[in-house]
Amino acid sequence: MVRNLLTAWILAAIAGTALGEDLTDLEVGTRIKAKGVFAPKETTMHVEKLRIRESDDDDFEFSGRITGLHSETLAFRLESIWIVPTGDDLSRRDLRRIERLQPGDYVKVEGEWNAQNHLVADSVERQPAAKRETSIEGVIEEIQPGTESGAHAVLGGVDLLISVNTPIKGTKSKAKE
Repeated sequence: MVRNLLTAWILAAIAGTALGEDLTDLEVGTRIKAKGVFAPKETTMHVEKLRIRESDDDDFEFSGRITGLHSETLAFRLESIWIVPTGDDLSRRDLRRIERLQPGDYVKVEGEWNAQNHLVADSVERQPAAKRETSIEGVIEEIQPGTESGAHAVLGGVDLLISVNTPIKGTKSKAKE
């Protein structure tokens, strides 16, 4: 136990954070942007980088790779999350973009979560090669406090696993950096 804690502390120090120091800034209502990878066919993201943002915006942004299409409804799966393109602000240009999407394309979607944990899109745009990443930005809805291994947070329909070794930038008081 002490050896694992010491190893985690050393790895965290190398990554530029003290053990658990930044996890204390994560609480319900905090807006964050998380970059990471999804486990195959799961709604869990393993967070590799996290930034605390200061914003009153309550929309979600989700960027990633299209892994499935539903041709009749224009719904599509981004990683493991279904995106429903029926938002009130969706433009005709967005609808034309959605009609041309293919599995493997990278897109950025903005919208709100519905009761079925689908993201209802208000905006969809294809991402150029230089911006291809898997990320989610939104307000933390649930969080289990940090332990010696990390924390678990929920943003809409996505579970985030945040390790004590995950680099975290910004704090609630310095989020405008």
